[in-house]
Order: sequence, then C-alpha cells, then structure tokens
Amino acid sequence: MPKIILTKHGVERFREELESIKSVRLPGAEDKLEVVKKHGGNIKDATDERDFYKNRITYLENALEKAKVLDI
Repeated sequence: MPKIILTKHGVERFREELESIKSVRLPGAEDKLEVVKKHGGNIKDATDERDFYKNRITYLENALEKAKVLDI
C-alpha cells in the first residue's frame, strides 16, 4: 500500500465511512445477496456489491493504521 497522508478531518471521514460500511452497508449487501439466492436474480451483482464493501473495509482499516496524520 502506498504511503497515505491524511488530515485529522480525513481520518475522521475514513472512520465514519468504515463504521457506516460495517454497520449498515455490508449487512444490507449480505441481506440482499441472501434474498437473491432464495428468489433468483443476479447473484453476480449482489456478490460484487458485498465484495466491494469487504475490500473497502480492508483498505480503510489499513489506511487508518498506516496513515501519517498532518496536524493542520
């Protein structure tokens, strides 16, 4: 992962996005996938959405762990 430099505001925005994905978006995508599996539909789209959120969580967690924070 390339070096990431964030302001304190940027760190807060990353944390807010991470919390939103973990508490709302990912569970919603997983529920959507279950519905698609039960009732038929485009499983690929539902799986892609779930995988996007899982990958975004990993990115945000790594970025927050390794970021250099500017004190502006």
